[in-house]
Amino acid sequence: MLTMLLSLLFVSCEKEDEDEYPSVRTELACAYTGDDGSVYKIVLDDGTTYPVSLPNTKYLSNIALRCKVVFSDEIDKIDMYSLKLVRVGQVYSSSAFVTKPMDPLKFVSAWRSGDFLNFNVGLMTSSNNDEHEMAFSFDSIRYSGNSQIACMSLLHVRPTYDREAYTEQTFLSMYLGGFQDYDSIQVNINTYDGMIKVVR
Repeated sequence: MLTMLLSLLFVSCEKEDEDEYPSVRTELACAYTGDDGSVYKIVLDDGTTYPVSLPNTKYLSNIALRCKVVFSDEIDKIDMYSLKLVRVGQVYSSSAFVTKPMDPLKFVSAWRSGDFLNFNVGLMTSSNNDEHEMAFSFDSIRYSGNSQIACMSLLHVRPTYDREAYTEQTFLSMYLGGFQDYDSIQVNINTYDGMIKVVR
């Protein structure tokens, strides 16, 4: 009897949780603004498009923004909980640099999705992480058998006045529009543990 009562209570609590707490997703996506600068649609990296209305959030008009979105999705619509801009690193030719600026950072992960190569990195900062500059250098093309690999370096300039007080994770994306014909992308990253090569 006690076992049956506990089972009923568990099922009841489980159902209440489902009703009160919708499934929440966190994704990198592109947000599109209209004439008034407010976001009117979100496009996930898998191509799924959701119309949204964020009238209190204003950006430049008629642009696409890379962002991290937290939302719950239902049929053909989403409930948006947060939208945070994500940096898109510009790709420069390595010939633009006498010495490539590659201040160390912490590598967490990297993955490809949609038209982007994405990075989760840790910046040693004292809350001035928005002043850290990050971009990419296109260094060379490498061949491995029949594979063609675009070799890059992750560029990072940390402000001299920013103390290394704690680690703050941040996302960085690289648009792959000009590199879709390569079999993979190799990125050299200077970490606090030394130089690493990430291939995706």
